[in-house]
Amino acid sequence: MIGYQLKEEGDRWSSSSQRTQDQALKKFSSDLSDGVRGGSVAHPSRLLYGKARYVFAPITPFTKYPAPCIWTIMHELKELGFLLVVGKGRGRKIRLINNERLLERWITAYPEQLRPKLTLGRYRGAAGWWKEAALDPDRALWGGEVAALKLTGHLNPQEATIYADKENLAAVLIPHKLKKDPAGDVEILRRFWRQDAVPPNGDMVHPLLVYADLMATGNQRNIETARLIYDQHIIQLVRET
Repeated sequence: MIGYQLKEEGDRWSSSSQRTQDQALKKFSSDLSDGVRGGSVAHPSRLLYGKARYVFAPITPFTKYPAPCIWTIMHELKELGFLLVVGKGRGRKIRLINNERLLERWITAYPEQLRPKLTLGRYRGAAGWWKEAALDPDRALWGGEVAALKLTGHLNPQEATIYADKENLAAVLIPHKLKKDPAGDVEILRRFWRQDAVPPNGDMVHPLLVYADLMATGNQRNIETARLIYDQHIIQLVRET
């Protein structure tokens, strides 16, 4: 959900007028005025030196979007009670809190708001084709039931879910002889994150996304497997220290 919001904010930023961007940057500068003093808003990079860069520099390379977009999401997270800000100035620290509740919100929102927009198509291959199929992680990754089987050994996949970049679609379809079929059991979705922003997990997406895929199906056997994945791979990520 956060990644989707960043994309939406980024798209709005890219398509907005220079005047709109300047107004947003001016507000951004004002909100972080304890670290950004004076200067013109004509050059956005100036605002990224001082407190703005100090706070957001570790984040911006992974999002592809400018600091004001990140600020919007951070502000919303704080308003919703998911961020705790401690201290002031350069000693200020920001902590993510109420992690489990935030995860629940994301899991609920993902199939409703983001997942439908990721669809690149449905396809069909030979029976059980995925059992021997190898994906190049730089081009495509297993999600859903196939990834769940790899993680837990607990599921007999009825559908194959693959996340890929649109430009790499042929590299998935051709070697595995997948044919377009609106009722097919192979679902290909667009990868919506930067590869270097998520720790590698072999030829699979992150367990959190596998969990979200399974929960989105509403299928009881998938939900049972999703709970195993939560206990084995996710709970340590959301536990607060």
